[in-house]
Amino acid sequence: MHNQQQSQTWLKYFLSNQKTLKSVDWQLPDDLSPAQQTLIRQSLQAFQRGENSEGKHLLSFAQQYAHTQADAHYVDAIKLFIREEQRHALLLATYMKKWEIPTTKHNHLDHCFRALRRQFNLRFSIRVLQVAEMIADVYYTALARATQSALLKHLCHHILQDERMHLRFHAEQLAMMDWEKGIIGRITGNLLQKCLFYPTLLIIWFNYADLFRASGYDFPRYFAHCQWVLYQGINYQNAYYAQLDKPLSNLNTV
Repeated sequence: MHNQQQSQTWLKYFLSNQKTLKSVDWQLPDDLSPAQQTLIRQSLQAFQRGENSEGKHLLSFAQQYAHTQADAHYVDAIKLFIREEQRHALLLATYMKKWEIPTTKHNHLDHCFRALRRQFNLRFSIRVLQVAEMIADVYYTALARATQSALLKHLCHHILQDERMHLRFHAEQLAMMDWEKGIIGRITGNLLQKCLFYPTLLIIWFNYADLFRASGYDFPRYFAHCQWVLYQGINYQNAYYAQLDKPLSNLNTV
């Protein structure tokens, strides 16, 4: 029953967000020097590729899980989540085309994430996906600061609003699945999250350190920001654990 109410709440959120999407003002100032174009090029290609997924395996896992829980609303919410991610990819691709930055179909880290998301079950797939969402939060914050382009800042802030709600959406679903497995499920879930997260943050830094430095990050500050986002996700889960034993009428997810 908790699953169904949670999914209904998120479905309402995604439907509302879809209806109230603000159009992007592509006429905003967008001055990039040749050096800045070079600075953002590779990371934009990588993150645009990461946003652009059909989500077939995630949707299949969601359908299997929803069937066991009699929770069709969760499948609908996942479909709308995938659609939002695809919209982010389209926004980034449109911006890249403006500066003649080609999209790419091949990125080693993205390939690894896609391969991992296809393994095991929904619980594992969301763990992998949530790591990408956490790193994206830090990346888009940095990208918005790396240049003086008002248009690029606007795009980053637009995407960040969605990404932060996605982080909460997945955190609450993970809390539900971990809670079903008891205290061991919670401990192993958080441990797995960290095992996936810390290598990823290192890879992102080593690949795109110049962009992060241009936005005011040194490695300690970058690491601290990543840590903050990680524990924000874990805190969302902990807060939801605390609600699971309350009367259903008191459960509030969004």
